[in-house]
Amino acid sequence: MHVPSSQEYWKLNTGNLGENGCILRLQTDGNLVLYTRNKISLWSSDKYCKSPCEVPSILALQDDGNLVVYHSLTGYAVWHIK
Repeated sequence: MHVPSSQEYWKLNTGNLGENGCILRLQTDGNLVLYTRNKISLWSSDKYCKSPCEVPSILALQDDGNLVVYHSLTGYAVWHIK
């Protein structure tokens, strides 16, 4: 998929909270979290396993625009935006 850099293709509903730069992190517990530069959580998928555990996960932006977290061993979609 090719999206011109000036075109907004997809966004989270965080208002202007992330306008100074953010980090989107797929954590080892399977949770997808958007953090500020100061490591404050702005948003999360709330899909994770209880500690102690690690979930081998893959984040994929598909050609149809759907953002999906897959369990990498089973191939099952754990979370998706659409």
